[in-house]
Amino acid sequence: MELLDINGFNYIIDLVKKDVESALGPDGRDFCTFLEERKSKMFHNYETTRNSARTRYLQDHKGLLDRHKCAAAFMAVFLNQVYLEEDNIFKETVAIGIGLFILKLFINSQHDSNRDPAMAAHIEAKGFKFPTCGCDESVYMNNWALELHYDYKDGKLSILSLANVLFTIEAYNRQIAGLAD
Repeated sequence: MELLDINGFNYIIDLVKKDVESALGPDGRDFCTFLEERKSKMFHNYETTRNSARTRYLQDHKGLLDRHKCAAAFMAVFLNQVYLEEDNIFKETVAIGIGLFILKLFINSQHDSNRDPAMAAHIEAKGFKFPTCGCDESVYMNNWALELHYDYKDGKLSILSLANVLFTIEAYNRQIAGLAD
């Protein structure tokens, strides 16, 4: 993977906006405006987050992050940039959606090292699926959003943990699509 510059970052944000507009129509306009207005600040926060992750989690501190850590960094940036005082987990749910969207972009990437046509077709047809939760009535996504909420609130948000969840979700989807090794 190549190091994401401001142009690449803006391209990804534009793809996120396009996806939001497609899914929500006029209801997503405020969110898209927010993303547009915050792009520059979000990019600088992304650079800081990415560099911190590289320093903390890679032996070669100048190495490139894998797709799961990149998507996790986008999630953290979104949480850092959205200031909502809320009792629900809306912000965290949107951050998860952004992380999964970024992961999907990498899977659909034109770069041979990331491109995975069979997995891309599965995600396009069915979306990302989550394991069922047998221990309570809450669904996986809700539990993950709650975890994000409390980890962020307590200052314990970890790019490595987020990346691990994204990796696990991708592996689960590979398994149900019959693509697991």
